[in-house]
Amino acid sequence: MDHMHHHMIYSIFLHLRKQYLDFLTNIVIYYQNILLQINSADDYFKAKKQGSSLESDIEAKDREMYDLKHEL
Repeated sequence: MDHMHHHMIYSIFLHLRKQYLDFLTNIVIYYQNILLQINSADDYFKAKKQGSSLESDIEAKDREMYDLKHEL
């Protein structure tokens, strides 16, 4: 194989290698975005659950205060 063919094959190899590395980079970015979205959704539902719990606590305290006022 002469130098020209060797250079052409090496050039093709470098091009394919770059495409492969770009592909892997895009996959990593894609999965990072998915994990970020999952974490955001998890945080949202945890906060929503905590908010509901706090609302229930406030309602219970309001009923308790109402009952105490009427006992006096």
